[in-house]
Amino acid sequence: MNRRTFLKTVGIISAATPFLSIKELFAAPIIISACIVTKNHAKYIKQCLLSVQNITDEIIIVDLGSNDGTIKIAESFGAKIFNYKWSNNISIHKNQAIKHAVGDWVLFIDAEEKLVLQDVTSINMFKSKLYKLPKIYNAIVMQHHTHTIWHTARLFRRKNIQYHGVVHPQPKIIQAPPKTIYYPGIYLEYQ
Repeated sequence: MNRRTFLKTVGIISAATPFLSIKELFAAPIIISACIVTKNHAKYIKQCLLSVQNITDEIIIVDLGSNDGTIKIAESFGAKIFNYKWSNNISIHKNQAIKHAVGDWVLFIDAEEKLVLQDVTSINMFKSKLYKLPKIYNAIVMQHHTHTIWHTARLFRRKNIQYHGVVHPQPKIIQAPPKTIYYPGIYLEYQ
């Protein structure tokens, strides 16, 4: 699906709009795609999806053979489901999710995590800041709350990211120079 079709689908432009200039097309609000790789995460997926539904414009699920209701829950959120067989390399599946996403930015979140905004009114402000962020920045670093607090890059410009690594996949910024920026007020929390 191209950007114009997606903007129609989510109601940013109407089907009656016969033509958009390049300037109008790319001046439209940014699109954020949430990408999640799942297998039998019915216990966690609802909270994860609830946490991203208001900040993201589409949800991409790469499912690796769930049989516990994960897919049904994801479908109830309007997620786009893509089924694949486990390849023994999680990076392959994260890259499959990127391939299916249409957003300008991709948020990778694990099914056992939830996205937390300290101030709900900051969603529009956050998207506005992403839209105005100079192209030199390719990733947003946010806090990750587990047993300790650490920082991780999970939000990327879609065209600039690829995952590598079999067990603990690491994002690799394709476009040089890879620059990241820290954004306070939004963080990931393990459920």
